[in-house]
Amino acid sequence: MNGSSLKKPSPTTNFENILALRPPIGGWTPFSSIDDPGHLSTVLFLEGCPWRCGYCHNRHLWNHRAQTDIHQLRAFVSHLENRRGLLDSVVISGGEPTAFQQLPELADSLRSHYRVALHTGGAETETFAQALPFINWVGFDFKTTWDNYSQLTRNNQSGTNGQRSLECLLASQTPYEIRTTITPTHHTQEILLNMLDQLIALDIKTWFLQEGRQSSRKRMEELDELLNDAFIDQLRNRADDSKIKINMRHADGSQSTLTHSEQRLGYSSDRS
Repeated sequence: MNGSSLKKPSPTTNFENILALRPPIGGWTPFSSIDDPGHLSTVLFLEGCPWRCGYCHNRHLWNHRAQTDIHQLRAFVSHLENRRGLLDSVVISGGEPTAFQQLPELADSLRSHYRVALHTGGAETETFAQALPFINWVGFDFKTTWDNYSQLTRNNQSGTNGQRSLECLLASQTPYEIRTTITPTHHTQEILLNMLDQLIALDIKTWFLQEGRQSSRKRMEELDELLNDAFIDQLRNRADDSKIKINMRHADGSQSTLTHSEQRLGYSSDRS
């Protein structure tokens, strides 16, 4: 993609521009210490997503309401104005934020006062590519092997768009994190190994695997069989051979790393 053809919004210093853009706000979290690693942030959730992932926890954000909730949007902007110097960043999440075509303008309106992070699967590649110059960090959802995307997302273009968006991200040199939420319904051991190979081919250095949850802090019980000892050893050995680091995020909030220094990753029949 030719970077010179991308639309670049002019810089702005006024939060009123956010009100004028009327982003489809679906909610916001005042404070978070985990959504932009190492930074205290506010998280803005945008409505709208062209994908229909079966494990999605934000299904209420899939569709747009008829009108933007202007009262909620004003409360969000007021929060940003009052927390300048106290918060580090604004995280734009969803839904799928690239479904909002004015995402580049929104990110540019925020960055005069805040670091801007983005959570995305790269569903709309053109919007994603245009927004990247105004984004400080991307949490990129790598959902499955590219040829299996349509089955998971129920969108025939999702694999192509996701792959193109990841390539744009890597070319932009924007700091990022690649993460995958593992669910037994959508992932097999073969799929996970093929995903690892696809990341290795792209020279990705770190991959975050996140346990699928059946409630806020309870992992899916079927993960015990999927992520058994033999498979963890296989995944670990292939990662070590290719010099890629795999970090595990457990449903209870803890983390571990797949290295030979760890005998276990915490997987046992009594985990809850």
